[in-house]
Amino acid sequence: MEVNNFDSFNIYCGPAVLSIFTGARADDCADEISKINGQFKIKGVTSSDLIKTGESMGLRFVENAAFTGRSIFWAGSVLIKLPPGMYLVTIPKHYIALEVRDGNLYICDNHTKTEIELQNSSRLSQKIERLWRVEIVKPYSKPTIVQTEFAVDKIGMSIHIRMIHTLSDEGIKIIPIGSFSVTQHYKEELREIAFKLMELADERS
Repeated sequence: MEVNNFDSFNIYCGPAVLSIFTGARADDCADEISKINGQFKIKGVTSSDLIKTGESMGLRFVENAAFTGRSIFWAGSVLIKLPPGMYLVTIPKHYIALEVRDGNLYICDNHTKTEIELQNSSRLSQKIERLWRVEIVKPYSKPTIVQTEFAVDKIGMSIHIRMIHTLSDEGIKIIPIGSFSVTQHYKEELREIAFKLMELADERS
């Protein structure tokens, strides 16, 4: 297990565990979470939104309530006796991934980046809030951009510009481009700005 964080900016635990399970970059996982919760910047994420995102990325989650309130050490002593498998675990304000493999138990999150044996983790005494067994139903394939358009909104005396990508999975990705302020003569100012942009577009390099 490892967090696929190559060239990624998102360093939070939600995208990290999805990266561990799917092999997708952490930034791509954050984009997928954005489609579910509508937030541009992904920091904290609810378990329900994380599960929905994982399912959209080809994962299946089966919760086991027997581990609720138990320590990670206790959970490890039980999981090691079960067949190989991966698990999503929530502890207070954090997500971690566990995997039973080759008779060993491993832990990974956005702090370790790569797996370590659970026995070497500092989290053994922490209490589990919820635990799910995770299965890969189908490999994740990153959606491609099929159409791009721009949108402009006026909020108060500020103009906000957004780039909107329509993706091959019918999802939408919205990217803020920037904003600027105008005066009470904003209509004239916007016409002048639009004219200058057209001039810039027509310039020959």
